[in-house]
Amino acid sequence: MKKFLSVLFLLCLLLVPVGTKTVYAQSQTICVCANECSIFAEAASDSEVLFKATFGTEFELNSPEFFISGELSFYQIKLKEGGVGYVLSNAASRSATSLKHGLDPNAKILNENTPVYSVAVEAEENLLSINGEKIKLNQYQEVKIVDGYDKNKEFNQIMFEINGTIYTGFVKSSDLIVEGFNGTIILIIFIFLLVASIILSIILTTRKKRKKAKNKAK
Repeated sequence: MKKFLSVLFLLCLLLVPVGTKTVYAQSQTICVCANECSIFAEAASDSEVLFKATFGTEFELNSPEFFISGELSFYQIKLKEGGVGYVLSNAASRSATSLKHGLDPNAKILNENTPVYSVAVEAEENLLSINGEKIKLNQYQEVKIVDGYDKNKEFNQIMFEINGTIYTGFVKSSDLIVEGFNGTIILIIFIFLLVASIILSIILTTRKKRKKAKNKAK
């Protein structure tokens, strides 16, 4: 019986997925992905427009954080002449490159024409666009969840590849198919095996007692 429980324990350990973690370096620059966008003096769409930037213009980020104004979000960028400016997050994109081996996907897109957002807020102005076109991911397109999958969250952050370039964005959790073992499934399997071992132990013990009782009766 002890041997059986030892084998059961080893089997449960094998069910737990073990893998190497891929480390990603996220770019500290952004690239304008709209035909033209405004660079604002403050993180607000009604603030002073410093100048207009065209598609393909790159800026160095001054802060990795988003600056939120109402339902809008902004990148804070460094200006060549000094100081900082702000650009709408859906007018620029920030790419990310794997330090090991590309995208390394761990999930797929469930629904056709899945929209991608620059922040975890469902709003038209937050739709991610490249070259003036709103991004729509294809059904079963491979993606990489970078913030840890949580089905209870409305959005999960992902990395995805378009024409050899890797971008980051947010999609609804309901639009994702997660690959690999689910923690709940592993727990259910473990409980099932544990209950089965207890039942088997009871059966073997009662069988031995019945045999002893029969031998005494003889």
